[in-house]
Amino acid sequence: MVMVNLGFPDDLVRDQHAWNHAYQQLAVCRLEEYAVLRRRPLHLSCRIAYHPYWAGRRSPAGLG
Repeated sequence: MVMVNLGFPDDLVRDQHAWNHAYQQLAVCRLEEYAVLRRRPLHLSCRIAYHPYWAGRRSPAGLG
């Protein structure tokens, strides 16, 4: 899958791509690999969610 950067910071796009890849690996891993592989998307989820790009951005749903 090719991701198009629509103005997002390059590091944020790279982390999202890595997150997608990590979940693809989890889908096909052996049971004994699962715990180790699960840590990667968890770490990336935090990096993505708390990236400085999102500072000050709120969704319309949160304005009520």
